[in-house]
Amino acid sequence: MNTRHVLVGLAAVAGAVLLTHAVAPPAAAQLPTTLLVTVSDNLDPAASGGQVIYAVTVKNDGSTKAKDVVVTIPIPPQTGFVKCTHADLTYVETPCAVTAGVASAKYFKIPAHLEVRISLTLTMPVVSSVSTVTVEATADGDDATDDRNHADTTVLPPGSFVTYLPSGRVGAVACGTTLTPADFGTDTTAQLSGSLGCTSGAFGLKVAAPAITLDLNKFKIFWNAANAAGTVGILVSAKKVTILGGSTGGTSGIESFDWCVKDEGNAKKLKIDTVRCFRPRSAGFDLASKKVQVLNCLVDRATGGNASTTAELPGGIGIRTRGDGAHVNATIVRRSTHIGISAEGVDGDASGTVALIDGNTSTMRIEQSAGIGLLLEGGPHSVKDVYVEGNKLPGAGRDGVVVGTTGVDNVIDGVVVKKHAGNGFVVNGIGTSISRCQVEGVEDLGDDLQDGYVIAGSGSDLSGNSVQFTRHGYVVTGIDTVLESNGAEKLLGDGYVIDGDSADAAGNWAKENAGRGFVIGGNAGLFDTNTAENNDSDGIVIIGSNNTLKANRSKKSGVTGITVSGTGNAFNSNAVELSTGNEWDIGPNNLDDGSNKKNGSVFSFTAAGGVFN
Repeated sequence: MNTRHVLVGLAAVAGAVLLTHAVAPPAAAQLPTTLLVTVSDNLDPAASGGQVIYAVTVKNDGSTKAKDVVVTIPIPPQTGFVKCTHADLTYVETPCAVTAGVASAKYFKIPAHLEVRISLTLTMPVVSSVSTVTVEATADGDDATDDRNHADTTVLPPGSFVTYLPSGRVGAVACGTTLTPADFGTDTTAQLSGSLGCTSGAFGLKVAAPAITLDLNKFKIFWNAANAAGTVGILVSAKKVTILGGSTGGTSGIESFDWCVKDEGNAKKLKIDTVRCFRPRSAGFDLASKKVQVLNCLVDRATGGNASTTAELPGGIGIRTRGDGAHVNATIVRRSTHIGISAEGVDGDASGTVALIDGNTSTMRIEQSAGIGLLLEGGPHSVKDVYVEGNKLPGAGRDGVVVGTTGVDNVIDGVVVKKHAGNGFVVNGIGTSISRCQVEGVEDLGDDLQDGYVIAGSGSDLSGNSVQFTRHGYVVTGIDTVLESNGAEKLLGDGYVIDGDSADAAGNWAKENAGRGFVIGGNAGLFDTNTAENNDSDGIVIIGSNNTLKANRSKKSGVTGITVSGTGNAFNSNAVELSTGNEWDIGPNNLDDGSNKKNGSVFSFTAAGGVFN
């Protein structure tokens, strides 16, 4: 795409005047404001007979408003007009329409530093050789310098071209081409140029040649017809295949198929590097083979729905890995409607990790998910330093990270979950480890918020995590859960609701929550050196039985410091102070193991319990 600006300016001529006495300087002339026009095309290159959307933007780059701005766009005679729309009608006097082959629109004003945008859709000509379509737009306004800009769109004939390297042989490919060993000979790379706009068939390209590289740099392959189930951009059926994109910025990649890349399970070493996948309907990358790698990629708008929804795959998944030894690194998955990344599979080689998803929270991101951000089934999987973001809309199934019922020994470390209106983490599998993670809910959703960490699976270990702006912080129903040095603050509800038996909680804190600090409903747990401070309701509530509480602290509770309704609970060296209501409210048949305090003073209680202030 080429762009060109032509500014029509006013020449200013300054002269020198010899003064013989003091004269007041003349008032400065107000300079006209400046209009800037840009024209961009999508797609470029375009397919023969395909549609292209031109975005025409007019910006007032001056400090005063531009009045009566007329935008004109001649329609190239070889193209077909489809529609012309405005992004915003606020300043439109005459909406965009086509008369005598020219699209035009009028704005009664464009305020200083603001811009307006017109979207023009054209059908490209049917060509037998590479051609160019030029679309030019002009903006003309009162008291404003005018501007003109154009975009050149390359239109490709059916099919595209491939150069085999290092021999340099050049051939042609069309949609539905299978690249076999016979195509490559002694070459190792297929470098594609142009684009493929597919309208039929099950796949765009199929790679059946082993140990080769498919280079999509500056190449686009897209589905250019009505939705149909089962379409694949690149289908991989060979071993040791590398797919290189060269860019994730919109000039290359795979668009609008059910799957951008799908493998048939025998690739062994499939590597996808710097590939842009746009608008896949089922899944961006659906990878069943062992030791697949997804590096530095972008998967945007996995939409789901349409005919692509199947019993196997509901659609709207960014990346799905199913083979042992998968690695997803420094990849952005954006605006998936169902699941951002789904990691599945079991440890077939006893390596200890089925899928590794890592990077840092700037480069490894799952953004604006409309459903689940990250789903872990099977395992063990390892997830480290990943940013997971929702789209803030309330509703079921909008959880940040979910460990499914088949999840085993998954390790989640340094994951940041934000803007999910569902739960931050949901754990149904066993043996899950969660450490150094953060959950930040959407404060303005109020009662529509869900919880930070919902732990239903047994044997979970949570260490060094934090949560704020959700309903409850940690909701634990699984048995044998370990909670160590976790924090909960500024919640709409309780900090910790621990209903699972045999919990082991040490060094955790809950402060400034609208509900209670700790609610212990499980039995036979150990609670040591936990702190509840400045919570609007009770500090620590024990409903379960036969728990041991040692060296816990409750301070400045809005109601009762520690309240106990369960039986057989043993208390040693716990301290309560400065509660608005009672300091201690202890039901019968609990044990005083000594050194418990209220407002700094040691006190004791009997099996009868009582209220102590």
